[in-house]
Amino acid sequence: MSSITEQKAALRLYLRQEQAKLDPSDLQGSDQQIAKHLLGLAEWKAAHTIFLYLSVGKEPDTWSILKEAWREGKRVAVPRCQPGGIMEAREISSLQGLVPRSFGILEPDESHPLISPEELDLVIAPCLAADGRLHRLGHGAGYYDRYLPRVRCPILCLCRGVFLLEKLPADELDAPVDRVITEAGVFPTP
Repeated sequence: MSSITEQKAALRLYLRQEQAKLDPSDLQGSDQQIAKHLLGLAEWKAAHTIFLYLSVGKEPDTWSILKEAWREGKRVAVPRCQPGGIMEAREISSLQGLVPRSFGILEPDESHPLISPEELDLVIAPCLAADGRLHRLGHGAGYYDRYLPRVRCPILCLCRGVFLLEKLPADELDAPVDRVITEAGVFPTP
């Protein structure tokens, strides 16, 4: 039996290959359904300050969610990655000042206000896959697993239904989420 780290690395490779096969024409409908389920949740409606990743590639789209948050008057923070695996929440009120940084992902520059984990009302985390135990498999850098234990609010994960698996390899350092949202619905059901 390989180590959890080796199992995760092999699964990430497989999932990235499967993700690459997704038909872009199918993703728009999936994205719309995921957003609809998220925006209907009580956790979303109650949140004033949200922490949201900026999606890339074939991840569930968060750009429309970002625009809806602004339309609803919510305060939005997005990740800014620092050396040593540290992630910060930085407030953005427009797309100005976003620059490609870690892994080519758009991030706010240092002029954007820092928001402490205690100020967040809702976190929306990315994943390659999630499971029924509410574990998420991230991209492997560990930024979210280090950050999520510091928040005191609901943590939601956006996941394409095809990547909602029975069981992911996980250890005590893997921070679970409170709900997983797919195009089919919310797990566990609110």
